Amino acid sequence: MVEPRYQDIQPENIPVVDLDSGIKVKVVAGELNGVKGAVTGVATRPTYLDIHLPANTKFIHPVPADHNAFTYIYEGKATFMSGAKDKQTLEASNLIRKSSMQK
Repeated sequence: MVEPRYQDIQPENIPVVDLDSGIKVKVVAGELNGVKGAVTGVATRPTYLDIHLPANTKFIHPVPADHNAFTYIYEGKATFMSGAKDKQTLEASNLIRKSSMQK
């Protein structure tokens, strides 16, 4: 077990991945397109992405089946798909949660 600890990560130390259509992704923890996040040395395998999506763009990021995920919309709105039919649209100040425990 890893001792709990605080990691003081400054904004300038968080890598940014620039994708097509003006999408910018700050990789706080985990990895995206070979870029590793600033948070390291933790007991689990978290992925923490701060994603800026211009209007009418799409970002796809698969979540492993045995992981849990949540998304917080802080500005605008976004539509989420889980499978071919499960679609949900949320506006700012809302949270969506996906649990590997849900059936």
